[in-house]
Amino acid sequence: MQSLTIINKFKSNRRRKTHEYLTPDPWTDFTVDEIIKVIKQMHNWKYPGLDRLLNFWVKLFSVMHEELTRAINDAIKNQKLISA
Repeated sequence: MQSLTIINKFKSNRRRKTHEYLTPDPWTDFTVDEIIKVIKQMHNWKYPGLDRLLNFWVKLFSVMHEELTRAINDAIKNQKLISA
């Protein structure tokens, strides 16, 4: 029983030491170019969301790519914007 406690303490200390060196990267927003790259990879005749907007139209309406990027970044930063 005591050996199990010692092993658990060792694992806990080892885990703590391992994570001491990890620092989270600061969040950087997605760029329009990154979003466009993903949009280009999507299949044309499928739709990713409940709105049933085909990816063909998302690709075609390049005017909305900047607004889409802003909306994605806002949703990630403020998760209250995402409705279930």
